[in-house]
Amino acid sequence: MTNNLELQGRISASPLTAAEHALAARMGLEELSPKRFLDAIIHPSADPSNTRFAKLSYMGSAALKMYITEYIYFKYPKLPVAPLTATIGEFYAHNVLFDVAQKYGVQKVVCRLPKNYLTDKTIACQSLLALIGALYWERGALACRQFILNNFCYRLSMNYNPLKHYYYVNSILSAHLRRLQKPRAEYSAMYIMGVYSGEEKLGEGFAPNEKQARRSAAMNALRQFYCVRVEEPDLPSSEDYSATPIEDPGVIFPKAGKEFIGN
Repeated sequence: MTNNLELQGRISASPLTAAEHALAARMGLEELSPKRFLDAIIHPSADPSNTRFAKLSYMGSAALKMYITEYIYFKYPKLPVAPLTATIGEFYAHNVLFDVAQKYGVQKVVCRLPKNYLTDKTIACQSLLALIGALYWERGALACRQFILNNFCYRLSMNYNPLKHYYYVNSILSAHLRRLQKPRAEYSAMYIMGVYSGEEKLGEGFAPNEKQARRSAAMNALRQFYCVRVEEPDLPSSEDYSATPIEDPGVIFPKAGKEFIGN
């Protein structure tokens, strides 16, 4: 096992092994200086003197949250704060971080003590954040932003539902219609359930029973209003950004707590 003095010598001499070169190439980080790259993959459990790891990891975490928040905010400009917050949280969750780390093989290259109170998964996530921080530190905001867009934000599938955390959507739809001063929602009793405001059809849902069909119809009606997607959102961090008006979110959604139903 590599001891601390050897690791400190590696950082000061800045050599990269073949595996480390390969990781940098897979992640598109070849332009990082070897010293900064090693700062991000030598975990403090293996070398306590590497205090730069924590700072890079902190910076990477902050950059990740900032650019994910920006992307989701402008991708769904009508989405209220509570579902917006829940959606943003999904994209830098621990399992997502590990998926990205695993895709590149970070966990196979990071230097750590084999016996440690932190799991391999946690250390891989911390090292990935440190690599993102190193990218931000050396190559700037635009390069870091593009890496995050490519590896985190573009995971957003076409059929992703930002309101999936909410179960009692019927009451939210009623509040939405009251705000718009439209007639209350009425449901047609069939397995293919339609929801109407007066004669205007707001949405429809499909389910094996009436209760689920009503919920599905209400969910689809809300999605048509609040989950409008901007395919290529104009982001403030881009070079040619032009300010756009902030959308009125309308109904104040409750926090996804008791109503949370998972993925």
